[in-house]
Amino acid sequence: MYTSIIVQIFFVVLTATMALAMWKGDAAVRLGAAIHVGLNVVAIPAIQHAIAGHAGEVALVVEDLLGSMGFLLLAVRFANWWVGAIMLVQAGQFALHSYYLMMELPHDKLHAWLTNSGDWIIVLCLIAGTVAAWRRRVVLADEAAELEARRNQRLYAST
Repeated sequence: MYTSIIVQIFFVVLTATMALAMWKGDAAVRLGAAIHVGLNVVAIPAIQHAIAGHAGEVALVVEDLLGSMGFLLLAVRFANWWVGAIMLVQAGQFALHSYYLMMELPHDKLHAWLTNSGDWIIVLCLIAGTVAAWRRRVVLADEAAELEARRNQRLYAST
């Protein structure tokens, strides 16, 4: 298990974000959260424990590629600003891991800082997408109620 308090806080926030996305988000937010949680909670720990060394690095690059492709499909399908931001950050993480793999560099503090920052940005974009979807539903419900009230007012005024 991870011993860093920052990583543990990240997993708590990621779990809370996933719950909020499933509760109040639209289809795009739910799929985005499922992709990110699937990659961070299931894939990365499994890869790190199962494969060590150079093959593990290749597996992480493949995992980043799958994440980038998943968010690209979401961006094309739903065309939301926050999905585009997540896609760009995920692509940046893919480029970072690819660079470290090809240059055979050890993971240093810069790598950790960039990777963790990217993950936090993705979580913040998921939260922003959830709030936007939630707010959109509230506004649409208010508009529908106002339209219904006007229709009933005209109906009762004509009788």
